Amino acid sequence: MNIPVFIQPITGKGFLASAGSPFNWSAEGATEVEALKNLHTVAMKCVADGCKIASISVPELNEPLAQAKANGSVIEPPQGEHPLKKWIGTWDLNDPLIQEWQKAVEEYRREIDADPLR
Repeated sequence: MNIPVFIQPITGKGFLASAGSPFNWSAEGATEVEALKNLHTVAMKCVADGCKIASISVPELNEPLAQAKANGSVIEPPQGEHPLKKWIGTWDLNDPLIQEWQKAVEEYRREIDADPLR
């Protein structure tokens, strides 16, 4: 993970490297490179002490899909293989029950197309 680091000269002391919130780490050094190296040491000590760095993604809510997801009206598909995938291609299209079902679906679609407010 890369984080922005602010390096500033300190009169008569060298340089100060600091990482802003939420880290609030800082370290001094005689040179910019030394200050960065010392700041890296501070960060590594924090991680060694059990600190964890993570990130989350927050969508821009000016997008309609992001708004729908934020208010819970979008159901995300399951991760990995879809649980119904094992049934794909197992129906016999010549089966009278399947043919009857297909006709019922086609009829329903025609009805909906003819009167969408139904």
